[in-house]
Amino acid sequence: MDPGAIPPDLVTIPPGYRVESDARGRLAVAAWAAPALAASGFTLHADGELVASDLAGRKALSATRDGSIVVRRFTHGGLLRVLTGARFADARRPFIELALSDWLTHQGVDTPPVAAARARRAPLWGHELLVATRRVAGARDLESLLVDVRAGRAGRARLRPALRALGRLVARLHALGFLHADLTPKNVLVEERAGAEPRLWLLDLDRSRVVRPLPARARHDNLRRLWRYVDRRERHEGQALTAADLQRFLAAYEPDRAARRALVRAIGAAHARRRVWHAAGWLLEAWSPRTRART
Repeated sequence: MDPGAIPPDLVTIPPGYRVESDARGRLAVAAWAAPALAASGFTLHADGELVASDLAGRKALSATRDGSIVVRRFTHGGLLRVLTGARFADARRPFIELALSDWLTHQGVDTPPVAAARARRAPLWGHELLVATRRVAGARDLESLLVDVRAGRAGRARLRPALRALGRLVARLHALGFLHADLTPKNVLVEERAGAEPRLWLLDLDRSRVVRPLPARARHDNLRRLWRYVDRRERHEGQALTAADLQRFLAAYEPDRAARRALVRAIGAAHARRRVWHAAGWLLEAWSPRTRART
């Protein structure tokens, strides 16, 4: 645990943001982003002239016309997507994500600066939520790099420094007590740099939290989730990683060999405990009306 890291204030909007609110919603805009958002006509109650982004997330992303700011609308996954659509009961979530992003930045963890956070009432009930962030020029998500390796468009040698950097990043997060709610390669940007280790940027902090002290079981479960995501794609889409690649990640996360062996056993045990519940969840989503309508 990092003794110098004061837990984040998740209630107060960080300095440098202008806040606007009324009975229908709340908007926080960073001073540096205000001109570009204003030029796009983006306000508390209007999206203005946002355009489709060439980047992809769980759902299509939007952007300002100059492409410098990317807008991510909150969406549910699994069965909740069927029941609630894009409506959320908790209007605080974008602002908590803003606070977490600001805190991580001050702890030396790279995450794209938040340009704006907004919550506004949806028709009938709930809230529509979004977070806009500065685009990291020249970076790509780790998932796309894995896809290119599987397709032969990139060599495995390009993965090695990224995997080591990822191991160190996750170790740093856990040392801070930070648990990313959706720790997958899609939510890690890789900024490759000639002659230097790649710079990694952490994306999509929604539902993430800081737990201090962080229990070992929580660390193991966070790593298990990451492995489950990667393993499924390795089995269904083709192999991009070797056993040596996985060891690179683990060695960067836990340099001590004996502790690393114990960690692997703990992750395996956690994976075995949760496998049946994940299988049930995948079946429910596969058989939901909306999922079948899309196929």
